[in-house]
Amino acid sequence: MRAASKDALISSYSEKSKAGKSFGFHKMMDVSGEMIGSIIIVAVFFFSSMQNELLIRSVFAWTLLPGLVGVLIVLFLLRML
Repeated sequence: MRAASKDALISSYSEKSKAGKSFGFHKMMDVSGEMIGSIIIVAVFFFSSMQNELLIRSVFAWTLLPGLVGVLIVLFLLRML
């Protein structure tokens, strides 16, 4: 669902002759963000694991919260429809 709306926005705001470059730039930035984010989290885990294993466990525990909120929102909105 999300990819189609992003593609529509990119195609509507880019010039027709440069649409390929716009999509390529978007994909390049998406992949580089994933790569940089992964490198940052590996460095954080590497340096923090030397200090405390509980910190890493709490990071994973806190990442459950946004996922659960998202599931609750979807369930609530589906019941509203």
